[in-house]
Amino acid sequence: MKRVMKDSKHSKNQVSRCFFIINCLFVLLLTGCSSEFAKPEAQDHTVLTKRLPTKGLLQEMKDGEQAISPGPDWLAGINPRKNLIFLGVTGEHDHVFGTLLNIDLKANILHYAPLSPEDTPLTVLADREQRMALKELTMSWSEEAESLAGTSVRTLSLDKLDKKLTSPIPRPGRIYAVAANYPSHLFVDLSLPDKKELITHLQKARPRIFQKYPPVAAPGDSAADGETYAELPGPFGTLTAPEQVQVPLLNGQSQKVSGHLDYEVEIAAVIGRSLSWDEVQNMDDQELQRAVTGYLLVSDSKVRDPQVMGNIVRTYRGDEMPPDNSYQVGYNALDVGLGIWDETTCHWWSYAASWGHYASLGPFLVTATDQDQLPPRMILSARSYTSASDRPISPPTGVPTDRFLLRQATLTTTAPDYPDALIWGIPEIIRSLLDPSENALAFANEVPTLRAGDLIALGTPGGTVISAKPWWLMSVAKHLLFWKGPDDFYDMFFDPTEGYYLNQGDQLFLWAEGLGYQQLRIGTPGTSNLQKR
Repeated sequence: MKRVMKDSKHSKNQVSRCFFIINCLFVLLLTGCSSEFAKPEAQDHTVLTKRLPTKGLLQEMKDGEQAISPGPDWLAGINPRKNLIFLGVTGEHDHVFGTLLNIDLKANILHYAPLSPEDTPLTVLADREQRMALKELTMSWSEEAESLAGTSVRTLSLDKLDKKLTSPIPRPGRIYAVAANYPSHLFVDLSLPDKKELITHLQKARPRIFQKYPPVAAPGDSAADGETYAELPGPFGTLTAPEQVQVPLLNGQSQKVSGHLDYEVEIAAVIGRSLSWDEVQNMDDQELQRAVTGYLLVSDSKVRDPQVMGNIVRTYRGDEMPPDNSYQVGYNALDVGLGIWDETTCHWWSYAASWGHYASLGPFLVTATDQDQLPPRMILSARSYTSASDRPISPPTGVPTDRFLLRQATLTTTAPDYPDALIWGIPEIIRSLLDPSENALAFANEVPTLRAGDLIALGTPGGTVISAKPWWLMSVAKHLLFWKGPDDFYDMFFDPTEGYYLNQGDQLFLWAEGLGYQQLRIGTPGTSNLQKR
């Protein structure tokens, strides 16, 4: 009898050990666990050595980390005589828009000419004659001239940029963003196979667009609280997230969780004219590209929780995308990895990207000159971790604090010979955004439109915090770990990388070649410290 009990106990121990091993295996496979603070394989080190505005901005550190030195030196190379460049400046009693005339790094001064009170950069850009006249005046201006077209030229100390520069455009009507538009984001952050044919397959499918502004309430929720997030941080403002965010459940309801805020650096195209599907469907690529009036730097930070939980819930339900759906890629690794894109998914993504102070704009709006193509621009992001004593969640062990550590670096271009080129260009994105057929953006029961001043953020490269292992493993894991539910897999996904996400006291540095830089603080959840605009 004792022998039987002993054998039975031994057998139970073996089973328990087996389940433990399986559990550990899938925790490893399904989470973004990594011993590295950076993702060097996501960064283009060639552009880092060739396209930085000046030397000495990037320093090598131990453990493969690279740190950047923030400050006005990142403005080197900006040329107002090549393109019209607009900015917004705030004072104690007013806010003015102006055109940039000169940046003198040695004298530590920026010169600009205010626009007339009734004008904004968008009204100037909409009037071809006014735009050309202003460009000629800007090109002819010299530092000895104290006025431009009868308007007194103003100066701004570069040491005070963080207190003076705001968004270079009035509040946009809409900000849209493109999902999964860089190969490096797919291959490194989403762990899809690094194969060129995947990009070829993806280019044949419809680009996935979601709404970043105005705020979108979670599915089934009221939009009233969105008023809290109806403002936009300036380029030197504060990013904040709600204290809790909602995630989907199996029964179609939602629950609240503490969010995980991730960073994303992007370039946004500024639309210069109203566009409708009736018009766009008959326009060629060159005409659609010419609808872009300029470009600016934008933060597309977002909470990852609704995206991750959405994938887990869809896997548990066994949801499948219809084979004739226009977002269907037709390549299993991509379709499973990117997930089903429908109105519900798009609604959750829009909520994740908009239900907070995430979309900082500027500081410069640079006009499009060669409007038949997207000008190549390097972009990068860096982030700091504040000390453990000031941070609700301690940073990863051994990570340097109060240093801006490089996280993303690539080139924004559609050049086919560049390995990290945008998967979809602006014409394809505009068509997908406006095409009413199967439009996932129609979750608001209206067909999307584009108006002058709307923005389209073109996507983020690899190097974000999120590190999703292949999502097809979820289907296997839910059967082998049959005693675990969606909440368990949600915890397994985020727990190992909890400290990597943006937390109170951390900072972000974003830069785009020719478009200036942003230096953003992460504020207390549920609060804001917006720049006046």
